[in-house]
Amino acid sequence: DTAPAHLGNILHSILDDPDKSLAAIPLLQSGELDTLKSWGTGPDLEPRDRHFMVELESVLLSTPDVVIEDGSTELTGPQTWNRIERVAAWLRSSGVGRGQRVGINMSRSTDAVIAIMATLLAGGSYLPLDPWQPARRRKSLAQTAGCGLVLNEVPPLVDLPGPDPGIGSGDRRDDDESYVMFTSG
Repeated sequence: DTAPAHLGNILHSILDDPDKSLAAIPLLQSGELDTLKSWGTGPDLEPRDRHFMVELESVLLSTPDVVIEDGSTELTGPQTWNRIERVAAWLRSSGVGRGQRVGINMSRSTDAVIAIMATLLAGGSYLPLDPWQPARRRKSLAQTAGCGLVLNEVPPLVDLPGPDPGIGSGDRRDDDESYVMFTSG
């Protein structure tokens, strides 16, 4: 119903003042702008007392149901957190920490989510890489972003250390970068 009314506003404005610039013609009907502005205002958000990864740990450990699945894998909350911790410990032992970037060169999968969350838990940030892009392009993006490590897969759990009891959210701060994104434009 609003699109015809908006078109009508434009046509009436043109008929009323043919010399008026299109940019100066209001598209919205009276009151609509106020409604849109009210949608964008709300109470100020209070800063969180806990880091995102601490909250994620709490939610996952208290959720016995399946929280992530793909065609071949289903993980409950505690299983998911265990994998995140173990991969994060391995990443830390591989030199990933605050300010370090990790390329995630994986298709959408449970392992990709685990790799992303583990990178954040280890203190690093991630660069999503599309495994379908040419290898030279992925390599160039990883080098440009300064990735110290590129994950093509999550190592098998049997090869990973147990969770590091001190890993927590590490020295990560809320204003640290979480990811780097390149666009085609």
